[in-house]
Amino acid sequence: MNFIHIGLGKTATTSLQRHVFPRIGEFIPTVTYNDRYLIRQLLRFSLFDPTPAQCDAIRARLASGNHLISFETLVDWNPRNWKHAADRNLRLFGPDNHIVITARRTRPYLTSIYQQMIHEGNVQPPQNFFLCADEYTAISRTVPESSLRYFDVDSFRLKDLYDLYRDRFARVSLIPMNEIENMRFLSDDFDLSESQVEQLRTDFRNASRQNRSYSALAMRLTLAREDWLALRRLKTRGSHDVSEIELYREYLTDDASTGGFVPSLGRSSQLPHSGSVRSARQRIRRKLMKTNMWRLLMQGVVNRALPYRKYQLPDDCYRNEELERENDEFIASFAR
Repeated sequence: MNFIHIGLGKTATTSLQRHVFPRIGEFIPTVTYNDRYLIRQLLRFSLFDPTPAQCDAIRARLASGNHLISFETLVDWNPRNWKHAADRNLRLFGPDNHIVITARRTRPYLTSIYQQMIHEGNVQPPQNFFLCADEYTAISRTVPESSLRYFDVDSFRLKDLYDLYRDRFARVSLIPMNEIENMRFLSDDFDLSESQVEQLRTDFRNASRQNRSYSALAMRLTLAREDWLALRRLKTRGSHDVSEIELYREYLTDDASTGGFVPSLGRSSQLPHSGSVRSARQRIRRKLMKTNMWRLLMQGVVNRALPYRKYQLPDDCYRNEELERENDEFIASFAR
């Protein structure tokens, strides 16, 4: 049975992928972490649905049952697409696998999702990003299914996500973010000694923070800058402005040597050991240079040189408080 970590994103996934999961392959040589062939194909299928023959090839590669895969794009960042992603993952992997979902409390998760979109240059007020289900449905014809231009708050029901995978796979685990650090979810699957588990805990605790969210001041500056640009009929060029045909052509250009480019929340993948997609990623980044320069200023200067205060979503931003409580209670039920 393979261990497949599908997300959610913004739940310490980068730290796990860079500092924890590679260690499993070192401790247990029979375990393969993020096999390059598999990752190249998963990058492909994040853009295009697989054919039956391609699914067969993935399953053949996984037949040994000794794979550890971590790729948060598999779950799909848009809750409206969760069912489609679950069906695709079933076709790709087959039911006899262990699906692992990491999750955190709803309010900080939604805040992180919104800030990630801002980091990518997709700047709009949170009041326009977070929608109720009726609003999202009303504009759904104009919204590409693969993007996260808007977020349907009412569809973010974690029990539904868990049930989608429990109905399809032999084993499903939901790991609350505050339970990740103890590494018990890994010691349950892999024959690790206590000293190895302690090493994983230490590596995770000591991991440097990646992609730190904009501070409250950096967010105010970014939104104010966008207002200033709008007065001049300009806007920041963000990841959503890279059209689907650009992604497709970028993918074809790089396909033979790298396995292609994949957007994760509209951005290039941050998978560890994904140097095979680096050249495509760099080309996309050059197209977004103005956005990246502003991001460097906010994260590298404002966040570090000035007192850091966490950004909070405004009170008039749409939220489904009953669903928040339901989600948070559901996550807490998995705590040990």
